[in-house]
Amino acid sequence: MADAFESLFSQHVAEPARAVGFERWGKRLWFERDGLRAALLRTELRNVWPFELTLVVGHSCLRDFKGRQPAPRSGSPSEYPVKIKPSQTERLTTGYRYVPHNLGRPPSDVLGDDTADAQLRQIGAALVEHLPSLSSCLTPQKVLAAIRRDGENAWCEQRWIDDYKTELSRGSASEGGSQG
Repeated sequence: MADAFESLFSQHVAEPARAVGFERWGKRLWFERDGLRAALLRTELRNVWPFELTLVVGHSCLRDFKGRQPAPRSGSPSEYPVKIKPSQTERLTTGYRYVPHNLGRPPSDVLGDDTADAQLRQIGAALVEHLPSLSSCLTPQKVLAAIRRDGENAWCEQRWIDDYKTELSRGSASEGGSQG
């Protein structure tokens, strides 16, 4: 099933997503534009069916858990504040709300034997439709406000809040400095 899945994934997700700026990153996809970073992560256990897909999103201003900034690409969902089923990508561009997923398994689309083709088509279409506008919809200001409002005061959330505040203060300082 793994070979058939790979073919369907390439055809219905990876190739269409390439047209909007995604690139292959092993068995995953990576997107980076205007400070926004997104990865479509594929969770699997030694190519045993079923596969699961999770879309994770953050910004280049965020440090990784080793303190590196900019952080290198990470296949760990815990490194990203936004975690969502890729079939629900539209929720990121229409009324985004932060939902903590700091422990346990992140939300994912579980692909079934008889539905993988249709599910992958739907995921590919959602990425192509909504990722191009994501950097203008899911701004650092919006993610910061959402984490502050809906977070659970986890260690990683406080770190993201600090990083977003630092980034936004840089933007304010440079705007103020250019006006003077």
